[in-house]
Amino acid sequence: MDIYSLRNIKHSYGNHPTLCIESLGLPRGGVVGLIGPNGSGKSTLLKVLAFLEHPTEGEFLFDGSDAGGRDRALRMDATLLLQEPYLLRRTVEENILYGLKLRGMRPRDAASRVSDSLERVGLEPEKFARRPWFRLSGGEVQRVALAVRLALQPKVLLLDEPTANVDESSAVLIKEAVWHAWHDWGTTIVVATHDLIWLHEVATQIVSLYRGRVIGDGAENLIQGVWRRRGDCAELRVGSRVVRALPEGLDGSSCAILNPSQITIHKEPPEPSADVNTLEGILTQMSIERASGHILGVADCGGLLLRVRFSLEASRSLNLYPGLPVCLSFPVRALKFL
Repeated sequence: MDIYSLRNIKHSYGNHPTLCIESLGLPRGGVVGLIGPNGSGKSTLLKVLAFLEHPTEGEFLFDGSDAGGRDRALRMDATLLLQEPYLLRRTVEENILYGLKLRGMRPRDAASRVSDSLERVGLEPEKFARRPWFRLSGGEVQRVALAVRLALQPKVLLLDEPTANVDESSAVLIKEAVWHAWHDWGTTIVVATHDLIWLHEVATQIVSLYRGRVIGDGAENLIQGVWRRRGDCAELRVGSRVVRALPEGLDGSSCAILNPSQITIHKEPPEPSADVNTLEGILTQMSIERASGHILGVADCGGLLLRVRFSLEASRSLNLYPGLPVCLSFPVRALKFL
């Protein structure tokens, strides 16, 4: 059963719509990634899921029951870590104890939670428990803020770009702590991040957002630029090449979407066809996509980065590796305008 179920959800700030979700279910005990360009609605959706904001319209269920009017109680089950977290002007220990006291935990149990949560984020309790908030580095602040939330052992842990503003070592520790929360407690994880390699390796579901709408499974290519109508096609110039699409839905602010499974990867250019786009590029990244078991590659085609999904067998037969020159082909009809 899904822990969250959203149907016909709309949310606005004044007259500015930020979410318009027809249907979305998030599984209990899953690791869900939210991706999309800035302004796509990821942070707003996280606040809705954390019961900090309630949708303007629509059906919003948590654990099978209507979440309406239960925001205060449900905040005990879901906690959100912001990209720029806030700590109380107290010691690290007092920050962690604050939420535990609100939940009525006994002091002895609470002390154990403090030590456990700090160890999970790679901070020695003996050194950090009594350290004041102003003696923490940026990476340590983010890790303490995560420890505050891990101490609660919530049903749902929501994270908004948790590694965006920290050093590499802190980012690794944060990602490990999040994974262990899922593995050890069955916590449902929902994370918005630009760390796509990590996300595709750990996520059981990825949700792609664009202008507040769910548009796919998270690996879709969003191809933005100056699309121009040319006869019965829409065209976008990419370096010396032209990408063609069917013009249905084309307007002045168009963005085309392309599923990575509809792209074929080649080591040599295929035979030219009027119905197929072909781009040359360099394969820059490869990672195993946990949700599908396939490989998700990224190719730089003259500044246009395209994600392409292919099987392990295809990778072996073509002897693919990062840095290899490749050709990508995809049907003109595969591109759809949003």
